[in-house]
Amino acid sequence: MVRHQICITIDEETLLKTKERLRDGVFRNKSHFFEFAAKRLLEEYQDRVTGSEMIPKSKILEEKND
Repeated sequence: MVRHQICITIDEETLLKTKERLRDGVFRNKSHFFEFAAKRLLEEYQDRVTGSEMIPKSKILEEKND
């Protein structure tokens, strides 16, 4: 599988919690953590799709702000 390097910006609290999981040995490194998180989020999103009907972006943004 081809890997692509990306750059992200996160808040300090998220970074500290990520580092805690790394110290716990749950994840190998930050890349492993964020790849796992992205895949999990994409799976959850896919589970919410009904047939070919997609969840509107406005609904996702609405839930994010709750």
